[in-house]
Amino acid sequence: MLLPVVVLLALAGAAPAVPACLLLLAGWMGAWAASCSVQRRALWGRRDTENYRQNLCRHYNIQKSAALAAGGLCLALALPCWWLLRLALGVPLGWLQPAAQRVESAALSTAITWLPRVSGGRLNIQVEAAAGGVADGALNQGGGIQVSGVTDLALTASDKPEETVYLRGFIGGSYDGTTWQAPDADAFDSAAMNWKTEDNARLTIASLPFLRTAYDGTAQPQTLTVERIHADTQYTYAPYNAYWGDYYTIQGDGAAAGQTAQDDVFLYYPRDAAQTQLEARADADPSVLDRMEASYAAYAASRYTAVPDGYDELQTLCDEAKKDQKLTEAADIGDYIRAYLNTNYQYNASAPQPPEGADPIRYFLTESKQGYSVQFASAAVVMFRMFGLPARYVVGYAAPQSLFTQQEDGSWHAILQDDNAHAWAEVYISGQGWTPMEMTPACWSVPNRPTCAPTRCPKLKVKTPPPQQGESSANEPAATIVPRSRLVLAALLGVPVGCCGAAGAGPPPCHGVWPGQLQRAGAGRVWQHLPPFGASRPAAGYTIRCAGVCRIFAKLCPRP
Repeated sequence: MLLPVVVLLALAGAAPAVPACLLLLAGWMGAWAASCSVQRRALWGRRDTENYRQNLCRHYNIQKSAALAAGGLCLALALPCWWLLRLALGVPLGWLQPAAQRVESAALSTAITWLPRVSGGRLNIQVEAAAGGVADGALNQGGGIQVSGVTDLALTASDKPEETVYLRGFIGGSYDGTTWQAPDADAFDSAAMNWKTEDNARLTIASLPFLRTAYDGTAQPQTLTVERIHADTQYTYAPYNAYWGDYYTIQGDGAAAGQTAQDDVFLYYPRDAAQTQLEARADADPSVLDRMEASYAAYAASRYTAVPDGYDELQTLCDEAKKDQKLTEAADIGDYIRAYLNTNYQYNASAPQPPEGADPIRYFLTESKQGYSVQFASAAVVMFRMFGLPARYVVGYAAPQSLFTQQEDGSWHAILQDDNAHAWAEVYISGQGWTPMEMTPACWSVPNRPTCAPTRCPKLKVKTPPPQQGESSANEPAATIVPRSRLVLAALLGVPVGCCGAAGAGPPPCHGVWPGQLQRAGAGRVWQHLPPFGASRPAAGYTIRCAGVCRIFAKLCPRP
């Protein structure tokens, strides 16, 4: 009876304690002593006989003697056991940890992959994969179990990507000394009341780069389908410069909440194409969309330039560099920050964690000087703000163009596993919007063209040397964290759920915008080439809801 309790406590992450071990030992000895005296009433005869009364008396005496013997033995062994257990529990077992982690990781990865299959999709464990196992804005690796080789997302693009596709999940706007916090949604809503955004200000501002790029009608958007397999359901992972339909929920000007649908179809513009179009608009007469962008740019400058206290030396370094090198443009500032971090700090997938209560960014900058994308991105955000640029911390997935392979239907497909989870900095460039800035040495090869190229290398190495410039490497350590409580629950429910089968299981619903042909010939005619509001059409076994980009265009850009 005690064995299942011990196993479940170990799976739940309970640390061994000497008193607990002694109590378990005493309980085991007591149970053993009690089991030695079994009542065999069938052999005692009838209850009204003298033989029965004698046997019953002997049985009670044996039980009392066994209890006294077990108690005395426990007391006699208490002190030596206490001393021996303290020595045994204090033995360093670091040399066993890598092998144990590999076995544990392989077993859990197999369980996460196969449980949905045997249960007909009813038991699907969602991993919290985010940049080295750090979910959301926490910079320290929390408790949990590392898994590797788990497929998180599947991407299908209408055109071959010519750049790394960054899929944003969590967005951190403020830093409290240990964790990046999500942007203040109430502050955003209050400010957006004066921007004349019509309808939902959150969706309009989130779609603003797409709408402004599409305004002149000279650029053709691309389609990206994001299928969530084991990725965390808390967020909707979307590329930059995407259009957001009215069925999405944006948390202020931050992350998009997760959807019940497993597939999301986005219309979006690649960053290079959007940058070219938006730079050309700089000299044009400002439209309603341009005035919205200017209002939001002022808001971003007021909300995302605060620098944490205690970084005076780094602030002095940035001020001197800005003055001496005349750094004013975001690209030049990014090059300086990247060169500084890559020169003075080392990429290490197994970087040491800061002491409890310590500032993780300060610990990285002043003590360990080792880290992966989480540390490099966080430090870069702080430095961008020291130069006066609005910057935020982002966690999501990076899909390098090398991962995409062409399919028979002409589309391009990519599978993102847990080692594609990544963290990066994003900077708001006036007139263009939020722009990703890659600062992790393992993902940087060509200036202004981050090209992360992960490989399926072993995840749990004690130390990973930084790759040379231009080399491909894994973005992060084997870094998908699954809470132990979730795994224990899955293990307990796996068999009964698996027996239920997959009867009636069909393809999941798919929310998105209908790709269609967008013939761009001017803002006034964009709406003519899009499906009507609320239209739905079947595609590949799914039902796709058409949001209609024209909902905003029709209001902001009148029919000619």
